[in-house]
Order: sequence, then C-alpha cells, then structure tokens
Amino acid sequence: MPVIDCQGLCSDSCFSMFSTPAEQRVIAEQTGRTLPLLHAPPEPCPELTMLKRCGVWESRPFVCRLWGVTEAMACPYGCRPEGGYLSEAEAAELLRRLSLLDGGLARMNRAIFQGAGEQAQAIVMDAKARGAGAR
Repeated sequence: MPVIDCQGLCSDSCFSMFSTPAEQRVIAEQTGRTLPLLHAPPEPCPELTMLKRCGVWESRPFVCRLWGVTEAMACPYGCRPEGGYLSEAEAAELLRRLSLLDGGLARMNRAIFQGAGEQAQAIVMDAKARGAGAR
C-alpha cells in the first residue's frame, strides 16, 4: 500500500466503514477496541478521537487504508500518497485478495469501491440477515 501522510483534515469523510471479521480481530488485538461490523452514515466513525483523528490508525480497516491512496478515493484536502495513486485495477485486486481471506464483507468493500451502490446495499442486507450486523 502506498504511504500517505494524513493531515487529519478529512474526518468529515470518516463515516461509512465496513470491516471484516479478521480486521475486527486485528483491531481488537492491537488496540483493545471493538469496531462494529458495519457502520454507515450519518453517524461519524466511532473511532474518531476528540481531535478528529483515527483512534485505530495503525490497524484501521482496509477500506480506510484505501482512502486517499486511489484516485477514486482521493483526499479532498490535498494529501497525496508517496509514489502516486494505486490504479483502480490495483485497488480492486487488493480487495479481491482480501475477499479470499475474509469472505462476503470484502465483496461489499469491492462493490462500494467500484461504485456499485445497489450491489453493496444487497450485500449489507444479506450480512445483516445472517446476523453479521453491527454489535
């Protein structure tokens, strides 16, 4: 993944978060915090600190790692990744690999990244129906 020097100005974009069970385990192990499986607008991410910074930055979910490092999800405040953006194909391939590791919720991340809102919504509803909704 490209490295981005986040200035912490984009906290207004931290609301639609989808994490996989494996990502949740890593975050819990590394930070002691528990993220909801699905977290959607209009509420801000529960891990934003009082200073509007990510409270789980080092172990943040993959979809959050893509923010600012792909042209499709460029930072509106000018933060740019060292070495340039990932292409949409590179980001989609990384999401595909994640889906092999962790199943359906990575499919949702991929659908959202590719702009397939209806498909992503169907996957969210399917996950909730199976009892994988927010805790």
